[in-house]
Amino acid sequence: MKFIFKRFDLKVPTRIGFRKSFGKIFVAKNRKIVPVRHPATVVHESKQFSKLVEDYKILKTLQSNCPLIDSCAQYRRFEEGLIPHEFVELHCYGDWKNCKYFQKERYVQKVQ
Repeated sequence: MKFIFKRFDLKVPTRIGFRKSFGKIFVAKNRKIVPVRHPATVVHESKQFSKLVEDYKILKTLQSNCPLIDSCAQYRRFEEGLIPHEFVELHCYGDWKNCKYFQKERYVQKVQ
């Protein structure tokens, strides 16, 4: 993983930082990088299975954009030039299921 972080000019995390980086999205050079645990982790530590599943769920999320992008206030702010492109890559085109704006909008839609 160090090689990939260096290759894309990302700050290489410490040993503890690597563990915290699993399942998170990093944007560098117009690419999304998602460190995930190796599947063999479960063989050595069966209690890691749920963490492994969560790490890999992010990959499925990355296959589509946020379904609420057309009504998202944050995306409109991006279009107006008020929010940087990196924000949109991480939230609207990235981990949108965990985006607090998506969570809020989804809740509002359920209530109505």
